[in-house]
Amino acid sequence: MRVQALVLATLIAGSAFGQSPDQNINRVFHFTHTQAPQSRQEILNMIRAIAEIQNATVDNSAGILAVSGTSGQIAMAEWLFYNMDRPANAAPPDPGALQFTVAGASNEVARIFYLTNTPPPQAVQEAINAIRAVIEIQRVVAYNASKAIAMRGTVEQMAAVQWLTPLMDKPAGQPTGTNSR
Repeated sequence: MRVQALVLATLIAGSAFGQSPDQNINRVFHFTHTQAPQSRQEILNMIRAIAEIQNATVDNSAGILAVSGTSGQIAMAEWLFYNMDRPANAAPPDPGALQFTVAGASNEVARIFYLTNTPPPQAVQEAINAIRAVIEIQRVVAYNASKAIAMRGTVEQMAAVQWLTPLMDKPAGQPTGTNSR
């Protein structure tokens, strides 16, 4: 409750004095579909890493995530939050809607990929390790509840991930890679 009151007071003060786009603004997101504290923490970690927001907290008792950052960071945090806080049985969104252009960067984007066949969290982590090693993207974070992987990099890196993902995302027992027969 204290976090909520503090964020609300900051929001009111910021809007009253008219902040410029470079100044930090605050935003509170209310979890609708994500109840598990671990899942909420994964969303928080994703927003911190992909949107580059360090000032972010989760209040599990109030069911909120509070963030503070530039308008570009907040816009990306909102995009990530609403793509992650979805019903557990919801189908993944249209792949075209899963790209966000980074404000102020001509060739940098954030993308979300869904692994539909990858079973346990360990396999998702192995996919992340492969993406980091092969394509050299450092900002890659998983959300295990929906087997989503969010990442941030160049348009060319995302094209390479789009090519690599189906090669890694095979049903259990099916070989991966291009040399399978």
